[in-house]
Amino acid sequence: MKKLMKRVLPLLVAATMLVTCAVPAFAAGTNMESAELLENDVKVTGTITEQGDNYQWYKFETGSNQYTTYTITTVNCTVDTRDIETRVFDEDGYKMNYLDSEAYDSGTPTSLTFENTLDPNSTYYVRVYQYVNYKGAFNTYTIRLKTTYPAPDQITVTSVIGKKNRLTVEWNPVSYAETYQVQYRVKGSKSWHSVTTKKSKITIKGLSSNRKYQVRVRGQRKVDGKTINGKWSTKTTVQVK
Repeated sequence: MKKLMKRVLPLLVAATMLVTCAVPAFAAGTNMESAELLENDVKVTGTITEQGDNYQWYKFETGSNQYTTYTITTVNCTVDTRDIETRVFDEDGYKMNYLDSEAYDSGTPTSLTFENTLDPNSTYYVRVYQYVNYKGAFNTYTIRLKTTYPAPDQITVTSVIGKKNRLTVEWNPVSYAETYQVQYRVKGSKSWHSVTTKKSKITIKGLSSNRKYQVRVRGQRKVDGKTINGKWSTKTTVQVK
C-alpha cells in the first residue's frame, strides 16, 4: 500500500498543478522575429515538448508613460522537471534581467518586476527556456504580463497660514504627481471645495473672515485619460482672519 501511495501521490500532485495552470494554449514564437504578443493581464499557457534546449519567445509593448511598473510572472506547471528560466531583452537583444522558476515549486508564481526602468513606447522580448531531459517529455508553464501605474506618494503639508479672507498652503512635492488637488472647507462643514495646481504652494482667496478652515492635499497623475490619486494629507485646521 505504501509503495502504491508513493506512486500515486506524485501523479495526483502533477494533475493538480496542471489543472491549476489550465488556461487556453498559446503558440509562442521560436525566435525574436516570431515572438508572440503578450496582452496586459492575460495569463497564457506554453508547452515545451522537444528534447534538448528549447527557447520560446514572447514580446510586450510599453506605453507612453515612463512611470510604469511591468511585472512578468511565470509558473512551472509540471512537477519534477528542470527550472524554467525567463529572461527579458530590449530591441537590440540586450539582456535586461532573468529569473529561475524552481521546478519543485510547481504552481508557485515567480515574478520579475521592472519599476520605471523600461523605455516608453518600446518593444521588449521575453525568452522562456527549459532543457527537456528526454524525448517525448513535455513541460507546461504559464506566463502573465501585468502593467501597473504607481499612485503619487502621500503628501505632507509643511505650512498653512491664515490671513484676512485668505489662506496659504505649502507642501513638499512628491513622486509621480503631475498636479496637486487642494481641498478646503469651513470646519464642521461636510462639503469640500477643490482647486488644482502644478505648484507646491497655493493661496486661496475669498474666504469668510473669523472662521476656522480645514485643508488637505493629494497628488494626481493621468494615464490614458484616467486620473490616479494619491492619499490625502492629514487635515490641517487654520484660523482665517
